[in-house]
Amino acid sequence: QKYLTELKSGAKGFGGIVIKNDQTAGGQKAYHDMFFAKPDGYTIGDFNNAFMTESIFSPDLDFDYKKFTFIARSGNKTTLLLTRKDGFKSWDQMMKAGKTLKLGTTSYGRSGHISCIFLKETAKVPARIINHPGAAETVSALLRGDVDLIVTTSTATKALTDSGDFRVLLVLDDVSEYPGVPSLPQIGYPQLTGPLGQHRLIIGPPNLPKEVIDTLIAGFKRVFDDKEFLAQSEKIDSDVNPLYGK
Repeated sequence: QKYLTELKSGAKGFGGIVIKNDQTAGGQKAYHDMFFAKPDGYTIGDFNNAFMTESIFSPDLDFDYKKFTFIARSGNKTTLLLTRKDGFKSWDQMMKAGKTLKLGTTSYGRSGHISCIFLKETAKVPARIINHPGAAETVSALLRGDVDLIVTTSTATKALTDSGDFRVLLVLDDVSEYPGVPSLPQIGYPQLTGPLGQHRLIIGPPNLPKEVIDTLIAGFKRVFDDKEFLAQSEKIDSDVNPLYGK
């Protein structure tokens, strides 16, 4: 909060940042509260792509993701297609399996699920998508052998890929850091590299005044340039890759 000192709260000045994690109705209440918050800059949200797909999957909701004020993207996590160490040896072998596979991912309408839909429909992956409540449950399903494959972030499975318990079959990004593992452009689908990342977005309610937007963006730019912050982000394997504004 040291970089948001330009914000004021009455005569007492800026009082700090209070974090509220509201998972009610799969996050819908948080999206609703953000949409109808007072547009003064004191209520902002830190969401992944899900608030956008929520609007598309549930058109009867009372918020429209296109009307939020987009302040910054803090980063985007690389998503992977994985199997167990005794599973398929490669993407090509998996595609030639000749049977319908079980593809596990996170909860309905969230980033992992959307990635699975795009990948399955575009690359014609012979799989049935099976949703789980979260990343931990998705990883556990693959460990138990309940599913043949999973799609999740590289950070959620780092220990298991490093140990060799999980094998990476495809990196859902433009570049692969895993030797011998293809990226999306290498299998012929460069257009999917943006949509299949898990983006974290900092947003405000609709109609946020320009001076408030400029103040918030200036504060977040200082955050994302801070050497201490970047060192801590690298330590916890958090991918900082900011974009600003609309």
